[in-house]
Amino acid sequence: MTTMTPAQVLTVAAIGGAAGVLAATALVLLAAALYRAIEHLPEWWQRRKERRAGHAARREFDRITALYDLPAHDPRNPR
Repeated sequence: MTTMTPAQVLTVAAIGGAAGVLAATALVLLAAALYRAIEHLPEWWQRRKERRAGHAARREFDRITALYDLPAHDPRNPR
């Protein structure tokens, strides 16, 4: 069995310490990104619901215009 010299021990410790610092930094950045995503989730969800409601209203408008043979132009939302 071979033994490590003090320089080798210090080198391994330095590499391990640097790897630990990088891992800790990555975890902090990941946690910050996750926090921001969760913080903005209610706003995103509200925008999504409004967008879906707008699409549903447009589909309903198209259905009614087709049903009653009306012109397919909505002055409030022209295509």
